[in-house]
Amino acid sequence: MVVLVDAVSCSNACHFCNVCDPLSDDLLYSTSELQEIVGAWGPVVPFADPTLHPEFPAMMKRTITPEGLTYMCTNGTGLVRKEDHYLLLNQLHDWGFEGLSFTLHGLADSHDLYVNRPGAFHDIVQATRQGVEAGFFIHWNLFLDRRNLGEV
Repeated sequence: MVVLVDAVSCSNACHFCNVCDPLSDDLLYSTSELQEIVGAWGPVVPFADPTLHPEFPAMMKRTITPEGLTYMCTNGTGLVRKEDHYLLLNQLHDWGFEGLSFTLHGLADSHDLYVNRPGAFHDIVQATRQGVEAGFFIHWNLFLDRRNLGEV
């Protein structure tokens, strides 16, 4: 069983998404609180965008996340805002993470419109480059619809 914990916020406000509900920092779970949840439920996956959490990457440690979890889902924003992104990605590698997973809703204009955040597509492209440079496998989830099919 995989337990997803709404432990972190998201910088997007995607249409029809019940996950992309930006939380205030006081509603986030700290790493120690996540560890308490793990004690009761077993390993958990911090959901939304872990890179935005103030304690990233500590809250992705293997004492919290399942050993078999090899991908980290992100929209890239937290990585591109951090000057030490390379060190943080290396730490994830050391813990057994092999890939970064990004969700796209078309090319730049369509994606940014869908997630209600200008520059969101650019963040994914930049974070993808950072991930590749750090040796990560990149997984893009591309959602096609009638609006973006032609551009893709």
